Amino acid sequence: MTEIVIEAHRRKIPIDHPDGSITTEKIADESIVLTKFEHTLAIHWTPAVDRYNRPLMAITEYGLAITSVLVSGTEPAITCVTPYNVGVDAHIRSLVLPSNRGGLVLRVQGQWGDVNCYLGGYISLPDSTEDHKVYRRYNGSWTMLASESVDLSNVWHDCVFSISGSTLKSSRTGGDTFQIIVTDTYISEDGRAGLRHSGTPDHPSFIPKSIGLPYTELPKARIIIECEIEGSGKSTEDGIRPKIATELRFSKELGKNIDLSTITWGAFDYRNENTMFICVYRDNVYKEGAIERQIEYAKSKGLKVLKPPKDIQDAKQVLLELKRHKEETIAGVHNLAYQCLGYSDLEPLAVADFYDGYYQGIYNIKSLEKSEQFIKNLCPKCFSITDKETHCGEKTLPNAIIQYWLIKLDKSRVSSIEKEKHAKKLKRLIRC
Repeated sequence: MTEIVIEAHRRKIPIDHPDGSITTEKIADESIVLTKFEHTLAIHWTPAVDRYNRPLMAITEYGLAITSVLVSGTEPAITCVTPYNVGVDAHIRSLVLPSNRGGLVLRVQGQWGDVNCYLGGYISLPDSTEDHKVYRRYNGSWTMLASESVDLSNVWHDCVFSISGSTLKSSRTGGDTFQIIVTDTYISEDGRAGLRHSGTPDHPSFIPKSIGLPYTELPKARIIIECEIEGSGKSTEDGIRPKIATELRFSKELGKNIDLSTITWGAFDYRNENTMFICVYRDNVYKEGAIERQIEYAKSKGLKVLKPPKDIQDAKQVLLELKRHKEETIAGVHNLAYQCLGYSDLEPLAVADFYDGYYQGIYNIKSLEKSEQFIKNLCPKCFSITDKETHCGEKTLPNAIIQYWLIKLDKSRVSSIEKEKHAKKLKRLIRC
């Protein structure tokens, strides 16, 4: 009986908005919403009821309509996720209407979407000149990993959030340009994709468009700055984040404070240290010179300011300097080079480096490689470890994504030596 009531409720709730901003006809219009993509999201969201068996959402064949709120942590939030894992390396694209705060999630670990995940394409209008961000949620704590210096309007934004290996990329312009880039090594497992919205919207705030393979080309970093840390991590509004200089001015036009010192930045492999290294990509949207002000602010605190690498050899030296302050980092030379230089040919190298380093860390391969126990626990078919805790079917990458990166590596314009070396790193992860 309950299922019949829920189904009737779904069919009854219209998606049309009274002001005409969203209508069934508009959503069905191919010029507004793409219809040819690898997965159709609009009819695949789950759960239809929350953990207390209450209706959570109404779904039509055209889009998503929220009908109730799922409380997440200390803030009210709605999180809708796919009923299946979408791939460890993937993108999600959706139109986002930031009536409150909303964004896209990938590598969601768990059914309810309020546990470990990455949150990108996150549009937050109340903030002062940092309305576009990327977050990590891990063990109940929110960490801001990137921010763009921009003030946005409450209109539909074509957001794309893409992850490849340890590289997180976020765009609010359909993926033609990624405004913010992050290197992060905390969550490497396959997970679900979805949408997350804080607050209680009275009408749909998303129009899902696609899930697919990750995007590639990135902008170049201009400087690397070490920053102190602030924030409790209890919510996105007070997430753990770098402490940077501010210069607030009230804007009558926008009706809120703007910040003349914000910059567009992305963190490099922040692992809960006392300071965070950020790669800076763009100056303040209103006033040039914010990057120089942040450099001077960091120097006044006795913090490091580094020039970004110009090539791979330079990246090795910069990484050595970073590791003097970041001993626990997993990200390697090509991860740093890809985040700072942005060349698409570096992406498969960065992915291979990250996954090879991550799974070596899980299995502690370096110390076990010559031991009898290690050899005894190898799967005879795929040579991955087969003990009870880390069976060859667990904590490893799907073969399909490894094959994808092997193809990308083969097509990349790098030396044959680098291709062979990184192909070996990827092939050792293939499971039976």
